[in-house]
Amino acid sequence: MLLQTQQLPNEIFHYMVNQIINGELPQGSRIRESDYAEKFSVSRSPVREALYRLEQEGIAVKVPRKGSFVKEFSAQDVYDIFEIRNNIEQMAIRRLNQGDISDYSFNSLQEELKQMKTVKNQVDYTLMNFNFHYHMICLTNSDVLKEFYLKLKYPLLMFQNLNFTFENRIHLSITEHKKMLDLIQQAKFEELQDILLTHNNRVLTNLKEYLKKQS
Repeated sequence: MLLQTQQLPNEIFHYMVNQIINGELPQGSRIRESDYAEKFSVSRSPVREALYRLEQEGIAVKVPRKGSFVKEFSAQDVYDIFEIRNNIEQMAIRRLNQGDISDYSFNSLQEELKQMKTVKNQVDYTLMNFNFHYHMICLTNSDVLKEFYLKLKYPLLMFQNLNFTFENRIHLSITEHKKMLDLIQQAKFEELQDILLTHNNRVLTNLKEYLKKQS
């Protein structure tokens, strides 16, 4: 019973995250406690725990006497998030020359790419894409880089998913990630930096195009 009680907020949290990532809960929309309490046949307590975690992860805000809402990001917010992401990844690659690569992390990259090639759901692919990049950060064994990268996770997922709505973007993404994995294995880190910069700039260009159409 205790395990079920602990799992409920986590289950509701991930359900909400999926709705936010796929656009079912757009930016600025209200997240009604009663809707989730009814859907999961629970009291409002686990729903509030899930909402609190959304707030902690930076994708929801609580407004006094009004309720909880999906956080709204300006275009500049999005650009800043992706610039920080790129800077952390570039720093991680520079660090790879300073120590051995963790076999565990490299194996995780291989496994993640294998799953990325077979997944059919766009949101699932977005999650796996983030995991691939996170495992790349883990190659450095830097707890600081890992911690700061994880802070970007859910805002990144919201907008990375938009990138994969562009035609053939998932196919191109898989090709680019295969190249990244090969370069890591070959310890060609300068070339990896160039490939990753091109990859991240393309994502940002797509998002700028999307956000411009929405404005």
